This record gives sequence, C-alpha cells and structure tokens, in this order.
Amino acid sequence: MCFPVHSQCASIGFSSIISIVKILKFITAVISIDIGTLITRTPGLHGGCPHILGKGVTVRRIVTWYKRG
Repeated sequence: MCFPVHSQCASIGFSSIISIVKILKFITAVISIDIGTLITRTPGLHGGCPHILGKGVTVRRIVTWYKRG
C-alpha cells in the first residue's frame, strides 16, 4: 500500500502540489504526450509504487488530488 506520507512528500507544500496537478492537466490538454515517459518505479522509494519522474510524488496521490478537483 502506498498511502503513508513519506518525508519527501511532506516537504512539498500543498500549493506546489496544486501547481503540479494544473501543469499536468494543461500538458495533457494541449500536447499529446506519452504519460509513460513521466512515470517510473524506483525500488526502495515509496515501496516501489509508481511516481512522477524526478518529483517523487506518487501516481496514487495525484489521482486523489485530481478526483478532489
């Protein structure tokens, strides 16, 4: 399960998270992009759950924010 908050995620402010979500929405609306190039899994980071490359924010967390609006 990838829900626990990790120290890396705790250091990211909520406004930064909102900005990331807005940027991802903009990118997907304007540019056809292979989202697989933005998502990776790193053994030992977030229990191996998929996360955004170079950011450490899990895909599950972004989906949760997206569903909240």
